[in-house]
Amino acid sequence: MQPPLHGLHWTTPYLVSGQPAPPAAERPWAALNMVIPGYFRTLGAHLMAGRLFAAGDHAHAPLVAIVNETMARKMDAGGAPIGKQVYVQDDDQVCTVVGVVADIHQISLTAPAWPEIFVPLKQFPVSFVSLVVRTADAPGPALHELAAAVPAVEAPELMTTAVGRGLERLDFLAALMGFFGPLALLVAALGIYAITAQRVAAGKRDLGVRMALGATPQGWREVSLAAPYFLSPRAPWSASSVRTC
Repeated sequence: MQPPLHGLHWTTPYLVSGQPAPPAAERPWAALNMVIPGYFRTLGAHLMAGRLFAAGDHAHAPLVAIVNETMARKMDAGGAPIGKQVYVQDDDQVCTVVGVVADIHQISLTAPAWPEIFVPLKQFPVSFVSLVVRTADAPGPALHELAAAVPAVEAPELMTTAVGRGLERLDFLAALMGFFGPLALLVAALGIYAITAQRVAAGKRDLGVRMALGATPQGWREVSLAAPYFLSPRAPWSASSVRTC
């Protein structure tokens, strides 16, 4: 079993009953996760359809599977694969889908969720597992107690640490936006200032002529404010055709 945000450990080619079978080399792949019945409740994963694993899903019971939403859409266009069979591990195992859970991010918070198939650990035993523990109190002391109680546990880690590691890239992108955002505003302000200064400098001579001909301050102020429109190529006239007497 691989907990969230810790990558993919097992993957498997799969085949859905009732769908055309592509050549073995072209079959799609999905993540394969072996879990115990309490895994989804411990994580707080939302059950979308069907049921979760139970004690009755043991080694001698019919093989069952739970799939995530991404896998459900690949198995059925309507996202309702309950009761369908999926072949995993090179067609050696045929599991009946009994439930659908919300996508759980195994790789990172930003990467799209892989299609994922969950199977009972008792039906698909493996040589090593990961433990996921939920505590009612502060998790820090429980982490040390767990390490002391189960010496075989390697490098116990808080889920908040894994989430923080997954957010590092987002923090970096946010820092870049925080730096380049104000910089872009500064460049835009300098550009507007430069264009305005150029137009003012170019219009000094025309302004002097207007004032010499008796233009009032209110009149040349209005003309100055309207100058950007007159200079626009879409305007029906240009600044040179507007005269103030």
